[in-house]
Order: sequence, then structure tokens, then C-alpha cells
Amino acid sequence: MVRFRDATIKTKLTWMSVVASASALILATGTFFAYHLFTSRSALIRSLVIQADTIGLNSVSALRFNDDGSAADTLAALRADENVITAAIYAGDGRLFASYAGGGGESAAVAATVPPDQLDEVRLAGRTLRLFHPIVEEGERLGTVDLSYSLDDLYADAWRYAAIVVVVLALSLLAAVLASARIQRIFTTPIARLAYAAEAISRNNDYSVRVAPTGSRDELGVLVHTFNEMLAHIQARDAEVEAGQQRFQRLNEQLEERVLSRTEELEATNKELEAFTYSVSHDLRAPLRRIDGFATLLVDEYGAQLPEDAARYLQRMREGAKQMGELVDDLLNLARLGRQEVRRQVTGLSSIVAQVSTGLKRDTGDRDIEWRIQPLPFVECDPALMEVVFANLLSNAVKYTRPRPHALIEVGTVEQNGTPVVFVRDNGVGFSMKYVDKLFGVFQRLHRAEDFEGTGVGLATVQRILHKHGGAIWAEAELDKGACFYFTVGSTPPPRSRGTTQRAKEHGMTDVKVEILLIEDNRDDAELAVHALRRGKLANEIAIVRDGEDALDFIFCRGPHAGRSFGSPPRLVLLDLKLPKVDGLDVLRAIKGDPRTKAIPVVIMTASREERDLVESYKLGVNAYVQKPIDFDQFRTLVKDLGLFWLVINEPPPREAFEGS
Repeated sequence: MVRFRDATIKTKLTWMSVVASASALILATGTFFAYHLFTSRSALIRSLVIQADTIGLNSVSALRFNDDGSAADTLAALRADENVITAAIYAGDGRLFASYAGGGGESAAVAATVPPDQLDEVRLAGRTLRLFHPIVEEGERLGTVDLSYSLDDLYADAWRYAAIVVVVLALSLLAAVLASARIQRIFTTPIARLAYAAEAISRNNDYSVRVAPTGSRDELGVLVHTFNEMLAHIQARDAEVEAGQQRFQRLNEQLEERVLSRTEELEATNKELEAFTYSVSHDLRAPLRRIDGFATLLVDEYGAQLPEDAARYLQRMREGAKQMGELVDDLLNLARLGRQEVRRQVTGLSSIVAQVSTGLKRDTGDRDIEWRIQPLPFVECDPALMEVVFANLLSNAVKYTRPRPHALIEVGTVEQNGTPVVFVRDNGVGFSMKYVDKLFGVFQRLHRAEDFEGTGVGLATVQRILHKHGGAIWAEAELDKGACFYFTVGSTPPPRSRGTTQRAKEHGMTDVKVEILLIEDNRDDAELAVHALRRGKLANEIAIVRDGEDALDFIFCRGPHAGRSFGSPPRLVLLDLKLPKVDGLDVLRAIKGDPRTKAIPVVIMTASREERDLVESYKLGVNAYVQKPIDFDQFRTLVKDLGLFWLVINEPPPREAFEGS
């Protein structure tokens, strides 16, 4: 059953009309019925009072002369009215004087006495009306007339009147419904058409639908006209939008074609650039190497026979070749940055600065340089690229403070607008701020080449790396008073939980880049190997582990070494075969069997020369297999040569070789 609130407006209007008409008719007919019933009863009472008066007047003489027969005859005249049930005349002392019973009743049905002072009263008991009326003559009360009257005829008349009222009410409601249906059609038809049109538009998005005009100028007519005008405007606008979408689609298709064409051109250009880079990397290096090599041979073999100017010219040639080689390397690195993917990981900048500054301190010799390095934040960055940033900025600070008897280099952070900003400040020669816009351009130099060496590519490389990280770099300086470089990296990660970092510190392993991982259970052999590497100045960071289990934890950044990351793999692993807990061959199998670590160069350095160890090692992918000599000088030379080859001569595997790291 449909709820009234969900019914159609036609149904609602019909019911409203019916309810309103029915309420009015019921109220009117009910009022008339009540009025008729009241007036009929009042008329009946007045008629009974008149009859009682008549009986009383006709009974005065009978009461005075105690003639009850004459009184009875007077009451007998009531038999003409069938509704009279009983009638009685009581004497002044209240005793029954004469009586009448209608319908053949006996006088015994009448009360024997009434109170002598019975008042003039009308009583209604069920369907009987009883009237007490005094008989008075000249102010003297002679008796009382008692009439009991049946109301059956009155009620029958009331029921007939009620039936007439019901018939009239039904006919009136029917007429009201018919009239309402006729009249409400004038209002509901336009509204229904509006509703159907709105539903069709919502369902089909067809704005060509129109509602038939009503032909009137009332509110409904205005509403229909306005609705049709609105649909016309929407249809026109929709047509414009559709035309615009078609134009946009055509433009998009043209743009896709142009993008595809440009992409193909860019891919071709990149291939040409890669070919050019390869050519520069190989073909251009070879002539430079020959120039420097033959110039060196010429000086070494015929230097004593050459004039001073010729020797000086050869030296200038060698310096030019060396500078050209550095320039080629810098350009290749700069070009490689544009294609290199940034591999972000949470990295402590302090460890990178410590690593770079350690190398610079070793290279600066006896110079008086004061290093003030503040704690730096952890950031999400590519550690290898950030090492390039600090290497360029700190080496520039070292270079441009060379004229100072006491050099000062500071590294720290300041906060600007809630963002940590790293700075590198020195008290070097500085530069003029009017040339600051040239500072980060390729080949742009603010000092003469004879004063300070360089290619003019370093700061451009720094800017490109920071831009790839979403950061920025800027500088402030004053001529002959030093310079300060500020930069942001992009995002600073939330502080890490204490557990991992603290455990790494307790084991001496934070996320510092390790160059050589020495896996050796013999403490003396480990000390001799480290001594040989340090003396040859071949490694800054050497990590030593004593057993195979600790080695695997270190390599895969777990357990006590969980503070490390795969982004900083060792450049070389020196592995002994005979190890506690986990055998060296199992360690090798785990390293070469994982795509994240298989590119790490592994050299087995052991006292064993068993054929099966040698065969199994090369099957597992070892990069080299050497036997430890007994003679210390030979052992030291062996370790130095290994470090020289793998850390200096050999090109380390690129980051792309470490899958999933």
C-alpha cells in the first residue's frame, strides 16, 4: 500500500478535497441533526405540559368534590395518543386519585403515592419521558398530574432523519469528488507533465524534452514557460559543451600524436646522446691518455736532453690533458645525472659529511684547517648523490680557503619557515654577489684558472642533484670575506625509533658507507690486512666481522646491523672460507644468490688450495680466489694490489645492478 506522502499529487489533492468536503458536510448535517433532535424533544415537552395543564383544569372540580370517576374520564381522553404509557392524578395529600394505563395496561402500574410537594419536573429514563405537573387553582395546590410518555416515535423520526442525512452526505461527497476531479485536473496535469519531463531528463539526459504549455497566465503557466526556457538554455549550453569536448578530443588526439612524435624524437636524441657519451667516454679519453702517456715517456726517457722550454711545454701538455680528462669526467657525470633515478632512503647527513671530510683532511696535508661540523638531520635522499653534493661543496671550501693561514670551514643547519636548511660556510676568498646568477651555470667560473683550478661544472652538478631531490640551493658571499652555501634536500623524515639506531651504534655500525668488508675469524690476519690497506691509503671505511652469521647480518642489514641500508653496499668483500657458525661458501652462496647483493665484488682470501673449494667458489660466482702467502711482505703486497684493483682501477657496479635494493 502506497503511503500518503508517496502518493501522486493528484491523489493528494483528491483526498484533500474529499476530506475537506466530508468534514464540512459532517459538521453541517451533524449540527442540523442535533438541532432537529433538540427541537423535537422541546416541542414534545411543551406538548406534554399543555396536556397536563388541560387535564389539571378539567380535574379541579373532581378534586374539590372528590369525584374520582370524573377524573378518570378526563384521563381516559389520552387514549387518542398511543405514546402515552401511563397517566395519573394525585390528590393534594399525595395519594393516587385517578389513573390511566395506555395500551390496555392496569392502573396498578401507577405509583400509589407521590410526595405532596412534588415539583414541576421532567424526567428522562431510557426511552420514556415522565412529566410531573401541579394542579393549582387560585394559588392553591389541589394535586399533581403524572404523565409517562414513550419516545419511540421521536427516536424513529430521528433515525429517519439520520438516514436522510447519510444519503445527502454520500451524494454531496460524490458530487464533491467529481467536482474536485474535474477542477484538480486543471492544476495537476501541468505539474504531472513537469514531473515526467524532469524524470525523463534525469534518466536520459535528453534536454530536448518540452512540457506542453497550459495556455494560462497563472503561476503554473509561468512555471511551465520558465521550465521550457531553462531546458532550452541547458540544451544550447550542452550543445556547446559537447562541441567543446569534441574540439578538446581532437586537440587531445593531436597532442597525443605530437607527444608520441616528440617522445620518439626524444628517445632518438637520448640514444644519440648515449652514443655521444659512449664516444666521449671511450674515443675522447684514448687520445688524451696517449697525449699524457707519450708526453710522460718523452720526459722520462729524453728529459735530460730536452731544452728547458721544451720540458715546460711538455709539462703544460700533460696538465692540459689532465684538465681535459677532468672536464670530460665532470661533463659525463653531469649528463648522467639527468638520466639517473633518485633512490631515496632515510640517511644521516652527518655520516656523509664525516666520510667526505675525512678524505679531504687526508688530502690537505699540513694545512691549518679548523672544521666545525654540527649534528645534521636525517633526510630522505640518495646517499650516493648527497655524497657528491658534500664532496663538491667541501672541496670548494678547502680550495678557496687555501690563501688563508688559518682556514675555517663550518657545516650546520638553520631553520627557515619550519624547514631545516643545511649550510656550508668558509672564510675563503668569497666572490662578488653581482655575479651570483652565474654561480650555478656550467663552465661559469668567478675566479681565474691560474688562481684556483677547476672545470666550472661542480656547482651545476650540485644544483641538479638538489633539484632532483625537490630541494634548492643558494649562496651568500662577500669578496675576500668568505662564502656560505645554503641548501634544502626536500623532505625531512620523522625521527626513527631508538631500537634500530641505538643497536647499530652499540655495534659500531651506523649507515656509514663501507668500502671494504673484511670477513676474517683470525684476529692477527685481520689486523695485518687492515694495516696493509691503511698504509696504501686505499680505503677510508673498513668493517670487520669475525664469523659467517655476523657477516650475513651485516650484508643483509639485519640483527645488530639493522641500522644499515641496502643503499650503501660494500665496494669489496674479502672473504675467508673457514669461518665459525656459517661456512664461507654458504656466505658466498647467500650473497651471490640474492639480486640485491649479487653485484658486490667478492674475493676469497684463504689459506686453502683445495680443488673442491676453488671449483665451488667459481660455481657460486666469486670474483677472485687468492691464497694467503706466508711471507708478510708478499701478504701486504697482495692486499694492497687487491685494494688497488677493486677500489681504484676497477669500475664499481652501478646502482642499477643491485635489484630491489
